[in-house]
Amino acid sequence: MVQMPTDQLPQGDQKRQAVQTMFDTIAPRYDLVNRILTFRMDVGWRKATLASLDLAPSSLVLDLASGTGDFAVALEALGHHPVGIDLSYGMLAAAQSRHDRVQGDLLALPIASGSVDAAVCGFALRNLVALPPFFAELRRVVRSGGRIALVDVSAPTTDSWPGDTASTSTMSSLESVVSSPTAMRTPTCPGRCRTSPSPV
Repeated sequence: MVQMPTDQLPQGDQKRQAVQTMFDTIAPRYDLVNRILTFRMDVGWRKATLASLDLAPSSLVLDLASGTGDFAVALEALGHHPVGIDLSYGMLAAAQSRHDRVQGDLLALPIASGSVDAAVCGFALRNLVALPPFFAELRRVVRSGGRIALVDVSAPTTDSWPGDTASTSTMSSLESVVSSPTAMRTPTCPGRCRTSPSPV
């Protein structure tokens, strides 16, 4: 759910590259940042999302923009089979479980048409270059009658977030401190992680 500054966002391929670079950089601290920024509420949001899907046992589920695999871990605990897809290899390398992971673009999923029972995506919509092709890809890969859940957040209004500018400034500062890398490193990806663009 970490996001780029919104004052001058790049567009098109530049945005795609900026998103990939940013998440490769912050991968080691991504989970910590999310827990702090949401006061750990993101854990409950994911749990409620999966419960609402009412999936059949052993469903094959895409975890899109899977990051470090929070959704995938929860899906495995429920007896499902997650496949994580993320643009950032660094995020996939930091995944918490050994589920299948594929580096790929959500606007051109390396997945056969109509081949999955469901798809989930958490806190990624603002980072996509465009939404219509993403929705088209969801329609293509999820089987007829399948389920889709997209979870995201927005900035609170002043009515719901007392403190307004001061609170927002404090959270932005905290995010920059916690997510700032001390050094760049080349990620390694244990388990089943691949960059092949071929359909799975």
